[in-house]
Amino acid sequence: MIALLSYLTDKKLDSHLRELVSGSSTALIVTIGGVAAAYVFYLLLARNYGAEIAGIFVLSFTFFQIFSMLSKLGTDTFLIRFVAEYSSQNKWDSVRRVYSQALKIIVPFSILVTIITFVFAPHIARSLNKEYLMLHFRIISLAIIPMAVMSINAQALRGIKKIREFTFLQYAAPFAFGSLILMGFLLADKHAKMPIIAFTCGTYVAALLSFKWWWRNINRRVEGEISQPGFAIIDILRISLPMLLSGSMLYLMQWTDTVMLGIFMSDKDVGIYNIATKIATVISVPLFAVNSIAAPKFAEFFGKNDIKSLGKMAQHSTKMIFWVSLPVVCIFLTFPSFVMGIFGKDFIEGRYALIYLTIGQFINAVSGSVGFILQMTGKEKAFQYIMIFAVMLNIMLDYLLIPKLGIAGAAISNMIAMIFWNIAAVLCIKKYFNFYTVYMPFLKINK
Repeated sequence: MIALLSYLTDKKLDSHLRELVSGSSTALIVTIGGVAAAYVFYLLLARNYGAEIAGIFVLSFTFFQIFSMLSKLGTDTFLIRFVAEYSSQNKWDSVRRVYSQALKIIVPFSILVTIITFVFAPHIARSLNKEYLMLHFRIISLAIIPMAVMSINAQALRGIKKIREFTFLQYAAPFAFGSLILMGFLLADKHAKMPIIAFTCGTYVAALLSFKWWWRNINRRVEGEISQPGFAIIDILRISLPMLLSGSMLYLMQWTDTVMLGIFMSDKDVGIYNIATKIATVISVPLFAVNSIAAPKFAEFFGKNDIKSLGKMAQHSTKMIFWVSLPVVCIFLTFPSFVMGIFGKDFIEGRYALIYLTIGQFINAVSGSVGFILQMTGKEKAFQYIMIFAVMLNIMLDYLLIPKLGIAGAAISNMIAMIFWNIAAVLCIKKYFNFYTVYMPFLKINK
């Protein structure tokens, strides 16, 4: 409410802030539904298969995320920036052209990545000393192509401010459809591979839906201003690859925790840690929701060289994130055992991990949309270097702490790395654009 009242007093940015509030509110509702869909999937997995099978799914899903991220080559983030910029100028032919060029990159490369992942699945499983994961890896590798296509369709929809469609595809669709399919499987068979198969099938359904939504929306657009020449593929990659590196680093920190736990600890520990991570991520749901509408707005302001409005948009969005996140943080820090126990008695062991992860996620939330600001304003290489250092720090701490502290060690590593990269990005934005994004109610840091 405090944040909302402050918006009403800012008359210059009134229309933009109203768009931020209304768009973020819509995105928040859909994101909560999406997170709920993912939790339904993991709840079905944990309750019906236990922590060990949940750990097997998580390890398989982690490697899938790694290869899926690589297959996109950063073109999904590239599309947010330029689809938003061109659509705000009513250059719809340029929007179509840049989308088509991204698709020409994504499809053949994701096919190549799928083939490589499928062929080398036995080697990946043996490197973890878990040869029984080979078939799981091969099954989920078949979801790389539809996931890559769905992601660029989702980000293109985000660029034209179709926030509900984007949010559902990005945060809900694969797990929502996967949960429905898994429920059907549970009626017939509880084989350990059913969750992987259900998720893979759900990804294909989500990809088909993303195509339908994208073409339905883009075909309605009429050309306005004269379009500019499209990007050559090499120009797209020159911009998108730094975005891939910086964007993937954030996920790589989570993947590193999972992989290192898989090496040093049991599948059960991996399953428990993953549930703690999923729960703590709820704190950043308001950040995801605000970013859904704020990222295209950052690109729009930067395209117009309106840094003052960009800064005000960033600061107001962080206020919204803070006040919505705060109650969830208090619950997680006060009742960690109860929250983890919802997934079963075995998962109570992850209560300390939940506390550390909650602290890290809260710092991430109150720092604001730092990653997207840097990526939408041509500073993707600066963000890339910050994230590379953060990942190196996380790997080092994982190696030192996991053998001694188990899942709590992984959580501490993640927390420290999360705090580091957020503070570094906040200072970087201050250096380049002379405003702070971080918000704490009793500090005058934004002045």
